[in-house]
Amino acid sequence: MILLNKNVIYALLYIAIFPSIISYLAWNYGLHKIGTATGGQYIHLMPIFGALMAVIFLGEKIHSYHITGGFCIGLGLWLSIKKARG
Repeated sequence: MILLNKNVIYALLYIAIFPSIISYLAWNYGLHKIGTATGGQYIHLMPIFGALMAVIFLGEKIHSYHITGGFCIGLGLWLSIKKARG
C-alpha cells in the first residue's frame, strides 16, 4: 500500500511534469530546429547518458564495455552524419 505523503506527491508531480511533458517539448523543439533525419540519430546517445548518470548519481564504475559501446555509438553517429552530408 502506498502512503500518500508530501514527498510522494512531490515525486509524482516531478515525474508528471519533467520527463512526461517538458522532455517531449524539448525534443520536438530540437527536431524542429535541426530536422528529423539528423535529430533521430541522436536518440542513440541515450545509453551513454544513462551510463554517465549512473556513474554520477549512483556511484557506478565505468568498465571497458561502457567505453567500447560509447565508441561504437559515436562512430556510428559520425559515419551516418558524414554519409548524409556527402
